Formats: sequence, C-alpha cells, structure tokens
Amino acid sequence: LDSIGPVVGIDAINPRKPLVFGDGNLTIIYGANGSGKSGYTRIITRACGKPHSVKLKSNVYQGAPKKQECNFSYTVGGNQQSTTWTANAASLTELESVDVFDAESGRLYLEKETDLSYQPPELLLFADLVKVCQRVDVKLSAEQDKLVSQLPKLPAEYLATAAGKAYSELSHDIGDTKLDDLVTWKETDQTELERLQERLRIVDPTVEAKRLRNVKKQVDTIRKTISEAVKAVGTDSIGDIKRLTKDAGDRQKTAEEGAAALGDVSKLSGIGGGTWKAMWEAARSYSTTDAYAGLEFPYTGDAALCVLCHQALDESAKKRLGQFEAFVKGKLQADATKADALLKEHLRNLPSRPDAMSVEASCQAAGLSQELQTAVESAWSTLEILLAPLRSGTVLNEAPDINAAITQLLDDLLELSTSTEKAAAELESDSTANDRLAAKKALLELEGSKWVTEQAIAVRGEVARLQKVMQYVEWRKQTTATGISRKVGELSKQLITEAYITRFNDELRKLGASKIQVELIKSATVQGKSKHSIRLRDLAIAGTRMIEVLSEGERRIVSLAAFLADVTGRHSVSPFIFDDPISSLDQLYEEKVIARLVELSKDRQVLVFTHRLSFLGIMSDLAGGSLHDVQIRREPWGTGEPGEVPLFGKKPDKALNNLKSDRLAKAKKAHSTEGSESYYIHAKSICSDFRILMERIVETVFLADVVQRHRRAVNTMGKIGNLVKITTADCELIDEMMTKYSCYEHSQSHEAPVDVPDPHELEGDIDRMITWHGEFSKR
Repeated sequence: LDSIGPVVGIDAINPRKPLVFGDGNLTIIYGANGSGKSGYTRIITRACGKPHSVKLKSNVYQGAPKKQECNFSYTVGGNQQSTTWTANAASLTELESVDVFDAESGRLYLEKETDLSYQPPELLLFADLVKVCQRVDVKLSAEQDKLVSQLPKLPAEYLATAAGKAYSELSHDIGDTKLDDLVTWKETDQTELERLQERLRIVDPTVEAKRLRNVKKQVDTIRKTISEAVKAVGTDSIGDIKRLTKDAGDRQKTAEEGAAALGDVSKLSGIGGGTWKAMWEAARSYSTTDAYAGLEFPYTGDAALCVLCHQALDESAKKRLGQFEAFVKGKLQADATKADALLKEHLRNLPSRPDAMSVEASCQAAGLSQELQTAVESAWSTLEILLAPLRSGTVLNEAPDINAAITQLLDDLLELSTSTEKAAAELESDSTANDRLAAKKALLELEGSKWVTEQAIAVRGEVARLQKVMQYVEWRKQTTATGISRKVGELSKQLITEAYITRFNDELRKLGASKIQVELIKSATVQGKSKHSIRLRDLAIAGTRMIEVLSEGERRIVSLAAFLADVTGRHSVSPFIFDDPISSLDQLYEEKVIARLVELSKDRQVLVFTHRLSFLGIMSDLAGGSLHDVQIRREPWGTGEPGEVPLFGKKPDKALNNLKSDRLAKAKKAHSTEGSESYYIHAKSICSDFRILMERIVETVFLADVVQRHRRAVNTMGKIGNLVKITTADCELIDEMMTKYSCYEHSQSHEAPVDVPDPHELEGDIDRMITWHGEFSKR
C-alpha cells in the first residue's frame, strides 16, 4: 500500500492530502483518540473484503454526501497502480490478500470457529468441489423457488375440519382415490348441507318443532281429503252407492204398492208417490207450525179445516186424512223413507272440491311448493269431475281410473309429511345443547368439504407442484458436501492443523505469552474447510470460557498470536495492517509485540495505527532508520489529516535535524522577508521545542532511557552500562543549554526581558547538539 486518499463522504475523514505510507516496510501512523485511525482501518478492512468489515457510513453529523469514495495507490509486482473505490462496493481484488488485525478480528479468533487464510492446493480442490455442489444447489433451489403454490388460502373456520386438514396437509404422495374423494361434491352432500342449514337457522328449536308439526298436520289433512275423494270414486264407494240406490228404490216400490191399498178412500191417483209425500209433509209442517200450532197433525177436531184447501172437514175427509197419516207412519213407508235418507246421506257426505281460496290457504299453511300446490289444484279439478255426477245421484257402471299424477301427489305429500316429522323430531333433539353442537359441527364439516371441492383445479395443481418440488428435494440431496468435508477433515489434519498449532504455539512464545494456558484445536470441517478454535486447556471445571478467566490484555495477546499463526502460514508478501495491536497490554507484552512487528517488517509491509507515544518510541529504537512515521489529526474540516509526528514523538536526532532543516529554515525566511516581528513567532516556538528536546535528550540519550517520565518501570537491561560514557563536558553542555533555553519556557521579569536568539545563534546551538548527539552515540 502506497497511500490512501483523497477520501470523500466516509466517516468524518476529510484529509486535504493523501495519507502516504513511505517507501520502507514499516510505517507507524500515530494519532490521538478521534483523529481518524479507526476510520482509515474501517475503509481498508471494507475495501480488502474482510469478513468482519462493517458498512461504511458518512459523517452522521452532516447531511448525506453526493458520493462516498476513496482513492487507493498500491504497488503490485513493482507496478504502481491507483484506483478510486466506491464505499461499500465490491472489494478490490488486488487488495484482498492484505491482512488486517483489529479489535473485531481479534474477537473472532477468540469467540468463533475460524477458517484459515491459507489453504493448500490439495484442499483447494475439495473446496472447489464444495463450491460446485453449492452452485448446482443454488441453481436447483432457484428453479425450485419458482414452483410457487397457487393454492387459495383456507378460511380459518375450516382449519379443524377433516377436509380442511387434508387441504392443509396436501402431499406429493396422496393417492388418486383419496384425491378424488377430497375434491368431489355429491348431490347427497348438498341435500344434507341444505337440511342442516335450515335446521340450524332456527333460533328456538322447540317453537319451530311445534310449527313443523302444525305444518305436518296441514299436509296430512290435504292428503286425507284428497285420499277420501279418491276413495269416494273408487270401486267400493261406487258399489255402496249402487247398493243404497237399489235398496231405496226397492223399499219405495214396496211402499207404493202398499199405498195402492188407499185407493178406495181416495178420489185421486198417485197416493203414496213422491210428489204426494212431499205435499203431505209440507201440509204437516204448515199445520203444526201455523194453522194448528201445537196440535197433532192432521187436526180433525171441531170446526177443523183442511190445511190444503181450507174447507171444512166432513167425517169422510177426517177419516181419509187419518188413513193417510197412518200410511205415512206405517212400516213400509218408514222403511222406504229410511232407505231414501240413507242414500241421500251417503251422497251428501261425498267429498266436494274446496273453493280456490280454501285450497290456496291450506296449501300455504302446509308450506307446499308452488309445484305441489298446482298438483293439488289439478287433482281437485279431476276429482270434482268424477264426484259431481255421484252427488247428483248418477250411478256409474264402474269406478274410473285415477290419474297417475294424483297417485304421485299422494306419495309426495306422504314423503313431505314424513320428512317434516323427522325435522320436527331433530329440532326437539336440538333443544339440548349437545345435539345442536353436533349439528353445527356436521354443518361445518360439510361447508369445509364444499369449499375444498370448489378449489378442485387448484388442489390437483398443488399436488402436481408438490410432486415436482419433491423431485428437486431429491436432486438437491445429491449436492450435499458431507463426504467431501469428511475427506477434507482427514487431509487437513496432516496439511493444516498440525502446522497451524505449531505456528500458534511459536507465536505465543515470541510474544511472551507461553504461560497463558490456551490451546488451538480443530473443531469442525464445514463445506470443505477446516474450522479451528481457541480454548482454555487443563481446565478443572469444564465449559469455562476465556472471557470469564483471561484478562483483557491476555485475550488481546492470544488473539494476536492466533492471527499471526494464521496469516503467516500463507506464502505471501502482502501487507499487514494493525490497529492499536498493544491496546490493554503491559510493557512486557508491548515490547514483545513491537519486536515481532519489526521482525515481520523484514519481509512484508507492516502498517501500524496507534495512539501510544511509548509504542512509537520503542518502535523507533528497534527499527532504527527503517521506520516511517506519520501523524494524523483532527482539523476543523475533518479527521485523518496527515502530517509530521510531533517533536515529542520523534527520536532526538531526527527532531534536531527537523528543527534545523524545516522550522529554522522557515524562521530565517521570515526574518529576511517579513522582519523581526514575524521572525519572533517562529523563533520563540523553536526555542520552546528546543528546550523540550533537551529534556528528551536527557531521558533517552544522556541517561540511556533508564528512567522516563510517566513510565513506572526503571529499564536497566542493556542500558545502565551506557551511563559510564557521561563526561563532565557533557554535563556542562547539557546544563548550559537547559539553562539558556529555560527562559523560553517560563515567564521572565519585565525589568530583564529575554529576546530570542538571532537565526545564526539559534542555528549554532542546534548544530552543537546535533554534533554532540552523534559523537555521544558512537562512544
């Protein structure tokens, strides 16, 4: 990696110049908290396609930018390239081999099963086979996903019905017979459905049962009257009429023959005949009601008159009237009268057609359909034609044939009566809750079945779809990589795991963490790749997690060891990126990590982001002149602005040379072009920093870095012997410079102001210290 930038619209990073990493292999990017270190790391992690990368955001305290992008400059095989990468786009292929260690990647090594970065070619074959299987499975899955169900949603109320359950549980292996039964709606089903619907439509079953029984009574009455009419024109009835007619005739004839004996007292013929008897009965009625009310007929008392002619009755007339009455009251005549009365009574009792309004009213009361009502009216019309002559006394020779329609009507009325009685009985049963609930359940079952049959086409289509889906399921089973993973597991133990474990233990040793009781193990093989994890070893209590035992610093050093063991297994010279690798580490671990990073930089580029000055100092000591350092800082326009590492962060010799070549050069130019006032500003700053550098020289050079401010430990190893190099002249020089430039760090009396040295004097003092530092360092 050569440089990053410009950066547009990502985080709060907005440098005015690119962040350049120098020409060497080792670069430290120093910055305080909030200066943009993590922002740069997030950009690199995302652009390099690391699994733990996060989606890049814009500055959340500003509006959404028009674009989000970053420029990368990098060298591959000696060829420098530059590209502008759009944030959150696909990773840059050339940078995918860059290894990044940050807090999140370290956490993954500790808490998750991880894949190795490096895979031997032998195992890559199996990994590729897994990918082939996955691609085939993806294609089959895509085709399978197109087989979308078109089955209508089953209404919730039918979920518990037998048909609803079968509908919800349709499968590819349902038999043809079972399927046909499921989607076929029979006429008997419809009849039963309508019957139950009507039955349950009743709010009060008891009242309705009573009403139905009244309806049945009306139906039975209609049927009875028609049946009686049919019977009246039947053979038996015709025979009865013939018999009664003959009997009346015979008895009348006998009576008439008896009446002939009255001929000797009557001056007229026809005595005893029908007309005569009618006249006689009329005379009786007149006499007992009006003429001689209350007196016995015929009245033959004194002054009696004939009720017919109103003439006075002589003795012969009185005698004649008495004989006539005796005849009428005689046995022969009584028998004739009785026979005639029986005939008339029989004819009078013959059925007659009800009027149209009565027929309509009775049919409506019986709840007859229009078809049955028409049949009833037609039946009466036919029967009336047959009954009318009988009622008038006309005797048929034989009984007429009854219309088949009338017979069918009687059958229909009987069936209606029976079904009405059944419905009434069911309603009486419904008066108990259990029977009504059972009827409701039966109705729901039928309604659910009917709904399912209405979806017959969709149901058959769904079964066909499920059969196709099952085909794809069977095909996809053949793409599983279980066997491949098993073989990978066997080979990876030889080719990966043992070497990885060795490297991990070596890294723990190099980082001074061998005493931490952890171990690396192979935990699984998934999709042709070996998975490894770190766990505590020699546990007395199983199941204990590292986070519950190890300190934060121990977890950081272990995760760093796992990362280095992983990435150093790959034969590659791609860059390492470390984001605050010594966070939470003590001085011992810090120095070990720095030494390891310097060692790694011999073969690969190592970029380290840090906020620790101690880290920067130790790295400078160990790396010598091969270290490139740069500071990033927060500016009003944004974070991530690169610049020189501050003076207190540089090694003394570099800082002295920087004062002379950069800052003093600018002061000289201000002195010559802008005058003493402008020069004072530059010179005062140089004097102050020169005084600070003198303190740094005392700590790190003069006293050999044995003791430093803000450092708890006294570091004597390999350093205390350097103290014997100090001479009296050294002490006098240091004392002179500290005394001379202390006045620029402390306020002075107004009576004895101290002016800044001129450019030549200032340059002379700086040169003296540069020369002394070089000579002292070589002793």
